[in-house]
Formats: sequence, C-alpha cells, structure tokens
Amino acid sequence: MARPDPPPLDFSQETPTLDHSASPNLPFMPSPTHVIPLVRLASLSLRLMLLTMLACLAWPVTAMAQPRGETDLARELLHDMQARSIRESREFCGMIGIDAQGRYVVGPISRGTAARCAFRRPRTAKRIVASFHTHGGYLPDYDNEVPSIIDLESERATGLRGYVATPGGRFWLVDGETSRVTLICGPKCLPWDPRYTQGEFETIARSYSRQQLFERAR
Repeated sequence: MARPDPPPLDFSQETPTLDHSASPNLPFMPSPTHVIPLVRLASLSLRLMLLTMLACLAWPVTAMAQPRGETDLARELLHDMQARSIRESREFCGMIGIDAQGRYVVGPISRGTAARCAFRRPRTAKRIVASFHTHGGYLPDYDNEVPSIIDLESERATGLRGYVATPGGRFWLVDGETSRVTLICGPKCLPWDPRYTQGEFETIARSYSRQQLFERAR
C-alpha cells in the first residue's frame, strides 16, 4: 500500500504526522476479549517460555531497532530540508515526539549556523523519541560526511535516537543508547550538494563506535 505524502514543512509550527497508535512503546490495554482462563494461561505461558528459549538459541540477541515509521518520517523531513540547508550552507534541525493519542508530532524546524543548531521540542509531545538535523553544504577539508562525536554525545546525554543528513546525501542513525552511529543509506540517497566529491576523505565505514568517532575527530 502506498504511503501518504508527508505534510509540507512548517518552519514555525509543529505538525502532527503519522499515526503511531500501534507503537510497541505504548502500553497494551487488554479488552474483555483478551481474557484467558487460568488453566489455559498456565499452559500458554509454558509453551511461550519454551519457544522463547528455542528462539534465543536460533538467533543472536541484538539491540531493538528503531521504529520503521520513525525512520521513514525522519528521512522525509531531512529530504525536504536538504536543498535549503545546502544552498544556505547551514544546519537545520528539529525533534520528533509522540502525543497523547500516540501520533508522531514534529516540533518547529530551527535554522542554525554552519556547525550548530538549537532543537525545539514539539509543544504537544508527551515524550521525545528522536532528533534530526542536516550538516549543511559541502565545505572543502571539512569532514561532515559522518556524524560528529558531538552529535553522538548529544544523543547519549538524552538517550535518544538522532538522524543526520550529510552534504553527500548520506542518511545516518545516531543511537544514544548503544553509543554508535550507523549508515542507513547513501551516499546520494538524499538530495546532495553537487560540489561534494566522493572519496575526498578516507573510505567511510557503515558504522562507528564512540571510540572510533573520537579517533576520527583527532
């Protein structure tokens, strides 16, 4: 099924977006149709325990991935911000939250400088789940094709996920919980600066740990 077109960006007001009522982060409230007799419940619990044990043996345990809807929303927002960010050679940024109805809401988009941007919280958000920002335009001898250690430390301080668009059109996840940045797609999977020269810096990996970002910044 085709996804609906995202709402136009509003640089002054927050915008309610995708329905997040099925989010795994929201508590499940059982209805009367979900009540299970105690005898069946005990048997079901035993079967679930055995299945869980078998699953752990079959697949390695990995960290929980970011919600697909959140990633798609961040990519759409960054896609629409890239052209202006590149043209003005400055960062643009925002925050994604979830409101009382379980919907994603996006705060006002901030216009930053060449190297920083002030995030603004969505007014109706009950909790914040992610941030997003661009890296402006191409600058010679400036390594902005990878999220910086400052980007990662900001997300580590809040425990949030962050999404970054680079001048070369790369789309990154900055995970504050795992202290790692991971390339989702690119280069050129987002609008990109024609001045960008692929390969100007050393080969860019698909993922960096916190220590590797510290070393890269030296």
